[in-house]
Amino acid sequence: MIYGNDTSLDYGMIKGTNNSNNNDAEMIAHTAGTRFPLFDDYSFGILDDQAFLPLLEQYRAQVFANTLTFSAWEALNASEQKALESWQQHADSLVRLNLVLYQGDAFIGWSWGRQLDQETFYMASSALLEPWRRKGIYSELLRWLLAHLQTQGVQIVRSRHLATDNAIIIPKLKAGFVMTGMELSDVAGTLVQLSYFFNERRRQMLDFRAGFRLEDRGLLEHLSL
Repeated sequence: MIYGNDTSLDYGMIKGTNNSNNNDAEMIAHTAGTRFPLFDDYSFGILDDQAFLPLLEQYRAQVFANTLTFSAWEALNASEQKALESWQQHADSLVRLNLVLYQGDAFIGWSWGRQLDQETFYMASSALLEPWRRKGIYSELLRWLLAHLQTQGVQIVRSRHLATDNAIIIPKLKAGFVMTGMELSDVAGTLVQLSYFFNERRRQMLDFRAGFRLEDRGLLEHLSL
């Protein structure tokens, strides 16, 4: 199992293009380089793109070496790449969040994501290096991230994972994520979409839509019948 998700279509990030924006500091409100404790001697830091991208480039191929990923960027011709780079500039106003995990001063993993729309944060890529997997580190970081995003007004957190990657899917289901879709991606293959809803009524509506909670007639008040 991979113990991580890496299904982002942000080609600029994968290629190492600096797509940083000024909104990160406004949303995160943390000093660059500050460490935040998780448990024992594990901690995490928040980096800007300039500091984070070299780490992603250095370790991404190592962590996901056993996955069959299609390089959509390399499939584009020069004209298409130029047009895409121009289009990506529109994303500069969207918030990014780059989290880097440490044990002591040793780098052990990462989790980065970005604002997807007016109410949604997308967890694009998360991974732990081999010796630090299945120790509860990711679950602890996820708890911090969800609490932080809720304070920022985010309503939904989404992620996509290889459909059989239980090592990352199960911790997210235990954290309260639910399956909300399937996708066939040219880049990553067969993916499952997971979503976390902060509003309990919206979370209950998912059960209602799926055929559960039909006895909860109060949910009908929220439907335009």
